[in-house]
Amino acid sequence: MFGSPSGAPRKAGASWVDVDWRLADRLTDLPGAAGGSLASTARRGSREDPVGVMGFLRSLAAEGDLVKFVPRVSTLEGALTLARWCVDGGRRVLAFATGPAALVSRILALAGGAPFVYAAPAAGKETADGQPSLAELRAALPPRAGAASTAIFGVVGRPVGHSLSPLVHTIALRLLGFDAVFMGFEPRSSAHFGISRKSCLSSAASR
Repeated sequence: MFGSPSGAPRKAGASWVDVDWRLADRLTDLPGAAGGSLASTARRGSREDPVGVMGFLRSLAAEGDLVKFVPRVSTLEGALTLARWCVDGGRRVLAFATGPAALVSRILALAGGAPFVYAAPAAGKETADGQPSLAELRAALPPRAGAASTAIFGVVGRPVGHSLSPLVHTIALRLLGFDAVFMGFEPRSSAHFGISRKSCLSSAASR
Protein backbone atom coordinates (compact mmCIF):
# COMPACT_ATOMS: atom_id res chain seq x y z
CA MET A 1 0.00 0.00 0.00
CA PHE A 2 1.47 3.31 -1.04
CA GLY A 3 0.74 6.77 0.30
CA SER A 4 -1.18 9.20 -1.86
CA PRO A 5 -0.14 12.82 -2.40
CA SER A 6 -3.29 13.96 -0.57
CA GLY A 7 -2.16 12.28 2.64
CA ALA A 8 -5.56 10.55 2.92
CA PRO A 9 -4.21 7.52 4.83
CA ARG A 10 -2.71 9.80 7.49
CA LYS A 11 -5.91 11.83 7.72
CA ALA A 12 -7.76 8.56 8.30
CA GLY A 13 -5.57 7.86 11.32
CA ALA A 14 -2.78 5.71 9.85
CA SER A 15 0.43 5.92 11.87
CA TRP A 16 2.61 5.26 8.84
CA VAL A 17 2.30 5.80 5.10
CA ASP A 18 4.26 3.50 2.79
CA VAL A 19 5.71 5.80 0.14
CA ASP A 20 7.35 4.57 -3.04
CA TRP A 21 10.91 5.88 -3.25
CA ARG A 22 10.09 7.71 -6.48
CA LEU A 23 7.63 9.90 -4.55
CA ALA A 24 9.43 10.17 -1.21
CA ASP A 25 11.18 13.44 -1.96
CA ARG A 26 7.87 15.01 -3.02
CA LEU A 27 5.86 13.93 0.02
CA THR A 28 7.83 15.60 2.76
CA ASP A 29 4.91 17.07 4.73
CA LEU A 30 2.23 14.42 5.05
CA PRO A 31 -0.53 15.67 7.38
CA GLY A 32 -2.31 13.59 10.00
CA ALA A 33 -1.58 11.56 13.11
CA ALA A 34 1.83 11.33 14.69
CA GLY A 35 4.06 8.85 12.93
CA GLY A 36 6.00 9.08 9.75
CA SER A 37 6.55 7.75 6.27
CA LEU A 38 8.37 4.77 4.85
CA ALA A 39 10.72 5.44 1.95
CA SER A 40 9.99 2.15 0.25
CA THR A 41 11.19 0.05 -2.65
CA ALA A 42 10.72 -3.53 -3.78
CA ARG A 43 13.13 -4.93 -6.37
CA ARG A 44 12.29 -7.84 -8.64
CA GLY A 45 15.34 -9.15 -10.38
CA SER A 46 17.13 -5.81 -10.21
CA ARG A 47 20.88 -5.84 -10.75
CA GLU A 48 21.41 -2.60 -8.85
CA ASP A 49 23.83 -2.64 -5.96
CA PRO A 50 21.66 -3.28 -2.87
CA VAL A 51 24.04 -1.36 -0.61
CA GLY A 52 23.75 1.63 -2.92
CA VAL A 53 19.96 1.33 -3.00
CA MET A 54 19.81 1.23 0.79
CA GLY A 55 22.06 4.27 1.06
CA PHE A 56 19.85 6.13 -1.39
CA LEU A 57 16.70 5.26 0.57
CA ARG A 58 18.30 6.42 3.80
CA SER A 59 19.09 9.75 2.15
CA LEU A 60 15.39 10.23 1.37
CA ALA A 61 14.19 9.49 4.90
CA ALA A 62 13.57 12.43 7.20
CA GLU A 63 13.86 12.26 10.98
CA GLY A 64 11.24 9.85 12.30
CA ASP A 65 10.76 8.14 8.94
CA LEU A 66 11.45 4.49 8.25
CA VAL A 67 13.20 2.85 5.32
CA LYS A 68 11.82 -0.33 3.73
CA PHE A 69 13.88 -2.38 1.28
CA VAL A 70 12.40 -5.59 -0.15
CA PRO A 71 14.61 -7.29 -2.76
CA ARG A 72 14.11 -10.78 -4.13
CA VAL A 73 16.40 -13.11 -2.17
CA SER A 74 16.81 -16.85 -2.67
CA THR A 75 19.53 -17.67 -0.13
CA LEU A 76 19.82 -17.77 3.64
CA GLU A 77 22.99 -15.70 3.42
CA GLY A 78 21.04 -12.96 1.67
CA ALA A 79 18.39 -13.04 4.39
CA LEU A 80 21.10 -12.68 7.04
CA THR A 81 22.49 -9.65 5.22
CA LEU A 82 19.05 -8.01 5.32
CA ALA A 83 18.77 -8.86 9.03
CA ARG A 84 22.08 -7.13 9.68
CA TRP A 85 20.75 -4.00 8.01
CA CYS A 86 17.78 -4.13 10.39
CA VAL A 87 20.17 -4.44 13.34
CA ASP A 88 22.30 -1.54 12.13
CA GLY A 89 19.22 0.54 11.33
CA GLY A 90 18.27 1.13 14.95
CA ARG A 91 14.58 0.23 14.46
CA ARG A 92 14.31 2.53 11.45
CA VAL A 93 14.99 -0.10 8.78
CA LEU A 94 12.64 -2.77 7.45
CA ALA A 95 14.71 -5.07 5.25
CA PHE A 96 13.20 -8.39 4.25
CA ALA A 97 12.79 -10.45 1.10
CA THR A 98 10.41 -11.71 -1.50
CA GLY A 99 11.09 -15.03 -3.17
CA PRO A 100 12.33 -18.25 -1.54
CA ALA A 101 13.75 -16.45 1.52
CA ALA A 102 10.58 -14.44 2.19
CA LEU A 103 9.52 -16.15 5.43
CA VAL A 104 12.93 -16.63 7.03
CA SER A 105 13.93 -13.06 6.20
CA ARG A 106 10.85 -11.64 7.92
CA ILE A 107 11.52 -13.60 11.09
CA LEU A 108 15.17 -12.53 11.09
CA ALA A 109 14.18 -8.92 10.37
CA LEU A 110 11.97 -8.78 13.45
CA ALA A 111 14.70 -10.37 15.55
CA GLY A 112 17.08 -7.80 14.10
CA GLY A 113 14.96 -4.92 15.37
CA ALA A 114 12.64 -4.11 12.48
CA PRO A 115 9.50 -2.57 14.05
CA PHE A 116 7.23 -4.63 11.79
CA VAL A 117 7.12 -6.64 8.56
CA TYR A 118 4.46 -7.33 5.95
CA ALA A 119 2.35 -10.44 5.38
CA ALA A 120 -0.62 -11.40 3.22
CA PRO A 121 -3.98 -11.22 5.03
CA ALA A 122 -4.70 -14.81 4.01
CA ALA A 123 -3.34 -17.56 1.80
CA GLY A 124 -4.05 -16.74 -1.83
CA LYS A 125 -4.02 -12.98 -1.12
CA GLU A 126 -0.28 -12.50 -1.59
CA THR A 127 0.93 -9.29 -3.18
CA ALA A 128 4.52 -10.45 -3.69
CA ASP A 129 6.33 -13.63 -4.64
CA GLY A 130 6.79 -15.89 -1.62
CA GLN A 131 4.97 -13.54 0.76
CA PRO A 132 3.78 -15.57 3.78
CA SER A 133 0.25 -15.27 5.06
CA LEU A 134 -0.35 -13.66 8.44
CA ALA A 135 -1.30 -17.06 9.86
CA GLU A 136 1.91 -18.63 8.54
CA LEU A 137 4.04 -15.84 9.99
CA ARG A 138 2.31 -15.98 13.36
CA ALA A 139 2.76 -19.76 13.51
CA ALA A 140 6.54 -19.33 13.19
CA LEU A 141 6.85 -16.49 15.72
CA PRO A 142 6.61 -16.45 19.51
CA PRO A 143 3.27 -15.31 21.00
CA ARG A 144 4.40 -11.68 21.21
CA ALA A 145 5.21 -11.70 17.50
CA GLY A 146 9.00 -11.40 17.69
CA ALA A 147 11.29 -8.50 18.46
CA ALA A 148 14.94 -7.64 18.95
CA SER A 149 14.83 -9.66 22.17
CA THR A 150 13.74 -12.84 20.38
CA ALA A 151 16.29 -15.67 20.52
CA ILE A 152 16.95 -17.59 17.32
CA PHE A 153 17.55 -21.35 17.37
CA GLY A 154 17.72 -23.68 14.42
CA VAL A 155 18.80 -26.83 12.67
CA VAL A 156 21.24 -26.50 9.76
CA GLY A 157 21.25 -28.84 6.80
CA ARG A 158 20.98 -29.17 3.06
CA PRO A 159 18.28 -30.19 2.50
CA VAL A 160 16.49 -29.32 5.71
CA GLY A 161 12.86 -29.07 4.63
CA HIS A 162 12.13 -32.63 5.71
CA SER A 163 13.18 -32.01 9.32
CA LEU A 164 10.47 -32.02 11.99
CA SER A 165 12.73 -30.13 14.42
CA PRO A 166 11.28 -26.65 13.70
CA LEU A 167 7.73 -27.85 14.30
CA VAL A 168 8.55 -29.84 17.45
CA HIS A 169 10.74 -27.15 19.00
CA THR A 170 8.37 -24.31 18.09
CA ILE A 171 5.56 -26.09 19.94
CA ALA A 172 7.82 -26.64 22.95
CA LEU A 173 9.00 -23.02 23.00
CA ARG A 174 5.41 -21.78 22.86
CA LEU A 175 4.28 -24.08 25.66
CA LEU A 176 7.17 -22.87 27.83
CA GLY A 177 6.43 -19.24 26.99
CA PHE A 178 9.92 -18.52 25.67
CA ASP A 179 10.56 -15.50 23.46
CA ALA A 180 12.31 -17.59 20.85
CA VAL A 181 11.93 -19.20 17.44
CA PHE A 182 13.35 -22.42 16.02
CA MET A 183 13.97 -22.49 12.28
CA GLY A 184 15.37 -24.69 9.58
CA PHE A 185 18.45 -23.12 7.97
CA GLU A 186 19.57 -24.28 4.53
CA PRO A 187 22.77 -22.41 3.61
CA ARG A 188 24.64 -22.77 0.34
CA SER A 189 27.65 -23.94 2.31
CA SER A 190 28.67 -24.18 5.95
CA ALA A 191 31.50 -21.71 5.36
CA HIS A 192 29.24 -19.05 3.82
CA PHE A 193 26.66 -19.59 6.55
CA GLY A 194 29.26 -19.20 9.29
CA ILE A 195 30.57 -15.93 7.87
CA SER A 196 27.09 -14.47 7.36
CA ARG A 197 25.89 -15.59 10.79
CA LYS A 198 28.94 -14.19 12.60
CA SER A 199 28.63 -10.89 10.72
CA CYS A 200 24.99 -10.54 11.73
CA LEU A 201 25.62 -11.57 15.35
CA SER A 202 28.60 -9.28 15.78
CA SER A 203 26.53 -6.39 14.51
CA ALA A 204 23.73 -7.25 16.96
CA ALA A 205 26.16 -7.54 19.86
CA SER A 206 27.47 -4.01 19.23
CA ARG A 207 23.98 -2.51 19.22
